[in-house]
Amino acid sequence: MLKFVRAAAFAGATLLMAHGAYAETVIKAVMHSPLRLTDPHATTAYITTWHGYMIYDVLFAKDAKGDVRPQMVDKYEVSADKTVWTFTLRDGLEWHDGKPVTCEDCVASIRRWGARDGVVWKVAPGGKASIWDRQACAFPNGMCLSADGNWLYVVESCPPLISKVAINADGSAGERVVVVELPRQVPDGVALDENGDLYISLYNPNIIYRLTAAGELITLYDDWEQLMLVAPTNIAFGGPDRKTLIIASLCGWSVHTAPMATPGLRLRYPRL
Repeated sequence: MLKFVRAAAFAGATLLMAHGAYAETVIKAVMHSPLRLTDPHATTAYITTWHGYMIYDVLFAKDAKGDVRPQMVDKYEVSADKTVWTFTLRDGLEWHDGKPVTCEDCVASIRRWGARDGVVWKVAPGGKASIWDRQACAFPNGMCLSADGNWLYVVESCPPLISKVAINADGSAGERVVVVELPRQVPDGVALDENGDLYISLYNPNIIYRLTAAGELITLYDDWEQLMLVAPTNIAFGGPDRKTLIIASLCGWSVHTAPMATPGLRLRYPRL
């Protein structure tokens, strides 16, 4: 549990600098992609994160050595059982219009960031949309159907894991089962092959996994230097024999292909 002694916002207060600081320094840079979304709570895109750090103040941030230090926080205390964290905020925190940041601002921002309120929608023939599942709620992302059509595999990017939701005989959502957890990573896309192996693309780090039907997690590609795969997102099988894995590299503005030994599942096209 968090307690705030003074007011602050997790990602909403303008970073206040001393007048004239860095006034004579101009940095010009060409970013890897345009800024399409400014809400860091709604996307995992690096460009949005970097933009946010340039504009917003945060409770804690990394210093030049990469160590986490208080930023909006002046000091903090942790209870003996480590269930209550009390933050004392520094003075002078203001919004861009000069209004003081309140404790309610901080709480609202953290609650929004921590909420697991994602849903999976279903679009019926005719175009009517309705919420199909609320269980896979932790940033639902890429999805794919099992070969028998009885399970929907869902990437839950935060916390990082892959789950599957049963599809009942009447089309409704059944039980949710966690397939694999991927700590400290950000999965994005999934695809199945004819053997039942699951392919997983990681937006961060730049990795493509193959999770065998037996449960073994195998690294197919690990582009730690970001030479080709830069934030891989959606993946799918293509080609005349469906033995080509097609990989979208979001931050690299490119699409890559990789030969596979086993064909991917045929896609099921909706009837709308």
